[in-house]
Amino acid sequence: MLLAYFFVKTMNEREPVSIDTAAVHTPVNAPIKNIPRKEPPSPAAPEPIVGQFSEIKACIVTNDEHIPLRMYLANTPQLRKKGLQEVAALPANTGMLFVYNQIRSAESQFWMHNTLMNLDIAYLDGHGTIRTIQQMPSCSSSAEDCPRYQAGVPFLAAAEFPQGFFRKNGVTVGDRLSTDFFSDCQ
Repeated sequence: MLLAYFFVKTMNEREPVSIDTAAVHTPVNAPIKNIPRKEPPSPAAPEPIVGQFSEIKACIVTNDEHIPLRMYLANTPQLRKKGLQEVAALPANTGMLFVYNQIRSAESQFWMHNTLMNLDIAYLDGHGTIRTIQQMPSCSSSAEDCPRYQAGVPFLAAAEFPQGFFRKNGVTVGDRLSTDFFSDCQ
């Protein structure tokens, strides 16, 4: 039996998961057919968000349900600074997960400079539990004129979604965002 390993967690906890590939019967030198080719973006078009950030599957665990998510991962200073700037819209159940190496203070701030859509933000503790949720209006003004939004609680990660996501899905403080898609999100 051939086993392939890959990493499913990206928050500094990488756990190998095995996938049984014994059922795959495609010969190694078989020709590849009917694979659609993705055209590269034109030089004038902005780079799609997918090209800048890793994507992970996750879910929000509430008392009543598990909400499957697709999250873009902002886990470096450069990616956290970029965030959702210049992004006009996101598909349903898609957001951005800002991950830090250590707990951030309650005085830490997010801002919406060059962010084109209104966002909800949830600040998460080290277990992914939502500690607080805030709404942040878009801001196309100069950087110094855009308001800053203080977390108000210590946090290890923050999750942004288009505004209204949490209310629409009945997500509240105390619910949990999980990146363990293979157990929590089933």
